[in-house]
Amino acid sequence: MSRPRGLILVVILEVLVGLLSLLGGITALFLHNLPQAQGLGFLQILAPILPLVEISLGIFFLILSYGLWRGYRWAWMLTIIFEIVHIIADIGFIASRSFALDKIIGLALILATLYYLLRPNVRAYFSKARANGVRSSKIGLPS
Repeated sequence: MSRPRGLILVVILEVLVGLLSLLGGITALFLHNLPQAQGLGFLQILAPILPLVEISLGIFFLILSYGLWRGYRWAWMLTIIFEIVHIIADIGFIASRSFALDKIIGLALILATLYYLLRPNVRAYFSKARANGVRSSKIGLPS
């Protein structure tokens, strides 16, 4: 089964988020005189280690984008799980900060990504890849 055409957009989005997270985390890690992050809502306790969290998320997104591009089922499942968690977090941020345009735009992108990944042809692509054994996990994660 050939790769769904729209998957390239999802992968590009994941790569951009991963690179921006890495850049933000590395920059914040080396610029020690930055003020502590504010407005994190219920995640404010992560403020002291936010650069490390950003770097970790950046690496996570880059691994997911690679897995999605290669058609690995584990990447598809982790992306869906992470997007659902991200929706819950964004709703929490919106609730704690009243109106947040950046979170609403992000929420729309997340919902569009989730909608696309759950479409029958995309779901079949990741299911058939696993069933045919064409794509298997090479890093020890379940495929």
